[in-house]
Amino acid sequence: MNDNNSAYLFDLQKKMSLSKNELDQLLSNRKNLNYEINETIIKQGSDATHVYIVKEGLVAIFLEEENRKRIIHLADEFCFAMLPMINLYDTYPFSLKALIPSKICQINKSLFYNIIEKNPAAIRYISTWYNDHIITLYKLIKICSAHNTPGKIANIIWSFQSKPNILKYLNKEIIAQMAGINIESAGKILADFKKNNIISMNGEGIKIINIEFLNKICKIG
Repeated sequence: MNDNNSAYLFDLQKKMSLSKNELDQLLSNRKNLNYEINETIIKQGSDATHVYIVKEGLVAIFLEEENRKRIIHLADEFCFAMLPMINLYDTYPFSLKALIPSKICQINKSLFYNIIEKNPAAIRYISTWYNDHIITLYKLIKICSAHNTPGKIANIIWSFQSKPNILKYLNKEIIAQMAGINIESAGKILADFKKNNIISMNGEGIKIINIEFLNKICKIG
């Protein structure tokens, strides 16, 4: 289902310093797709043939383990949801799922890298994206291994403090899958945070009320 809104690619043009010719090639070779809530976008282990960019919505990037799914990151609008390296991934290392109705841009991986391969600024941007992605994954692993349950949840909320478009969709199910805990435990801790006026939860996700106390829990939890 096509959508002519190209703001996300113009945003990418600025970030990657793409030439008009490079942008035109991306515009003419993209495929725009719509996904409903909880619809799978790509499956872990499938052939890594495309780059995925979130135009609108919110996407969960998750690792499928034996009997559970572990969310490792959330991607909102104008973000890469999956950017497989040209000579590194033959299959996708993670799965993608739409958490809300989402519009996704799909671009052939080989074509994408052929377009940008002679653009040093674009290559630097891609390298920075990978570096940030690895740091995010490392931080999540550290949070989940070095903190108690309140500390895990506080750190996950804290990590999105500058992302209100993500915070407003956070719920106990998403937080539980990120923290590696059961939904009941996540719900109990979130209720305690709400009772102590650290956060509010009113059907519109999470809003941080007491950022200083939340930060304290992050450090000692």
